[in-house]
Amino acid sequence: MSRFSLGLLGSFEVRPASGSTALAPGKKIQALLAILGVRAGESHSRDRLASLLWSRVGDEHARHSLRQAILSIRQLLAEDVVTTAGDMVALNPSVVAVDVTEFEQAPPDATAASLERTLGWYRGDLLEGFRIGEPPFEKWLVAERDRLRRHAMAALDRLVQLRIDAGDNVGAIETAGRLVTLDPTRETIHRSLMRLYIETGQRAAAIRQYQVCERALAADLGLKPDAETRTLYDRILELDATTHTAADGQRARPAVLIVEDEPVTRAILEGFLGSAGYDITAASDGAEALFQLSGRHFDIIVSDIAMPTLDGLALAEVVARKGLRSAVIFVTGQPGAELEVKSLEIGADFIRKPIQKDVLLLRVRKALRAR
Repeated sequence: MSRFSLGLLGSFEVRPASGSTALAPGKKIQALLAILGVRAGESHSRDRLASLLWSRVGDEHARHSLRQAILSIRQLLAEDVVTTAGDMVALNPSVVAVDVTEFEQAPPDATAASLERTLGWYRGDLLEGFRIGEPPFEKWLVAERDRLRRHAMAALDRLVQLRIDAGDNVGAIETAGRLVTLDPTRETIHRSLMRLYIETGQRAAAIRQYQVCERALAADLGLKPDAETRTLYDRILELDATTHTAADGQRARPAVLIVEDEPVTRAILEGFLGSAGYDITAASDGAEALFQLSGRHFDIIVSDIAMPTLDGLALAEVVARKGLRSAVIFVTGQPGAELEVKSLEIGADFIRKPIQKDVLLLRVRKALRAR
């Protein structure tokens, strides 16, 4: 049985299997554990490891730093965590359980249930937000992130199709929403979501999905949706708006205003909340949010904090001053407790990025109940 767990998907985490206290190694130690852990049990030459992590110093200095890093890992964890044989170094998979290994073990003929368990390991990109200022390591990290993201997208693709085949359109919508957050520019998934929304009587959600697709393509690629996507959108617009609005029950659904200047994060939030059945409107900053608030009521405002023109804290102050009965939930990637304290002082909830869907939906439901 493994004595330690190593989490590399999303933020870095290493902890004893028998305890809940996470350990806190330095950045270079984290990077070394990541290189060894992505292919646990596979041996790496000392020269390669040193060149990846200490590229700005001489060879002798780099190899000395590598020896010290291996020693530090053994002191922090256990002597047998890292194995060495001559010039080769490896992570011992019988001692350390790595989430990447678990994630990559799904068989090609996996069932929906087993794919869901496998995807549970994918908490985010490999070492999300991690930087050490070593170009060779950054190049390695980008390549591995891309490889693992493609693995996740392939599993999600398969799961979407399995759920459609089983007639589980609601489950297919949730899975396709997760997929489009990983690749916001993949039009085929946007079209699948649009069709699924129509099949489940959610015409307004199908229209919003086209708008999400349009924004993502413009922001990331400088392109417009292709002819097939636009044709599908035109057909949706031709549907009887009155009939479908009544069928959707749009007026009964809680209205959520998403305020986020970063397009990918905005698309993630729209996907998470839209697939959960909320009536979504999106704004790219606080000023645009105020314009939206002037025209209608929103039950919840989910807002970034650091934004151009008008930041999230200032937006919340305006909402309170105007007496608008909208609950506010902040999402931010900024470190430190000061912002969280300020949020709580003005009566807002607070979530840190990367955003976990279950946490977000729980906070939104809690805010609605409080209202």
